[in-house]
Amino acid sequence: MLFSDASEIAVEGARQLRTLSIQNRDNENIRFRIASCYELRMGLVFMLSSNSDTARYWSCHCIVALSHKHKRNQLILANHPGVMHAFVKVLACGTTMSKGAACSALVESTFRNADNALLVAKTPGLLQGVVAVMQTNQGDVRDDAAGVLRNCSNYSYEAAEVIVRTPGVLTALIDMCNGELESDRFTAMGTIQNLTRCSAVVPLLRQTRVVQDALIPTMAAPGEGEDVDVMRAESLMALTNLTPDSDLDCLSPDPGILAVLTQMLLCAVRGQVSLPHPASKTIPMTGRG
Repeated sequence: MLFSDASEIAVEGARQLRTLSIQNRDNENIRFRIASCYELRMGLVFMLSSNSDTARYWSCHCIVALSHKHKRNQLILANHPGVMHAFVKVLACGTTMSKGAACSALVESTFRNADNALLVAKTPGLLQGVVAVMQTNQGDVRDDAAGVLRNCSNYSYEAAEVIVRTPGVLTALIDMCNGELESDRFTAMGTIQNLTRCSAVVPLLRQTRVVQDALIPTMAAPGEGEDVDVMRAESLMALTNLTPDSDLDCLSPDPGILAVLTQMLLCAVRGQVSLPHPASKTIPMTGRG
């Protein structure tokens, strides 16, 4: 039933498939059996490639549900013939709804998956499509798109190199770091910090205005709360990564930023999934690195 182009039965089938995957989120074997069906994957690619935005949307969300924290499914779905090309088409021709869904699918496909991160980075036209979404005026979609870059740069240094050399990436990230929506700023800053961890990328970033236009403004920006604290801490980490060893003595971070950094390191050591905060709130962790 997934082969009827843009038909109601195809969309309903995709909805049911997503529901089944979500219901079995904790059962990797069942989800693997679903994703292992070649005909089913063909159907998802067919819907992704169709002219129906609704079909594209539900195909993407099936991929999200099947890929969620499931490495075997991530690999089998991302490497199915035609799927990455179909994502390129959705990002180029889809509406805001399907573009956001495509970015969500790519985020799930690259979470803790270096192979898929590099696959996304090296697929012709895919990063350009992601950057184009980041340059739209839709905040939630921009956040989803930046999440793709954040995962790819976090899990693959080779992907980070490709990302930083992609035209428009740094301009889009800097713009988001100075945007109105906190979710945009949070994801963009996390992406920049990930990029600065790649030694091959550091010399390239030093030639840009990322320090003056993104890192320093973020550290000095007003506001409070967990996300703001983490953004300041990540901007300090990025600034430290970009500063030559001979100039590190010139850095004098705010004690509050250092305290957040210490908390983040403790979370990493303990394997915690959220950052403890005096206000008894936590930062939820999604499929983003």
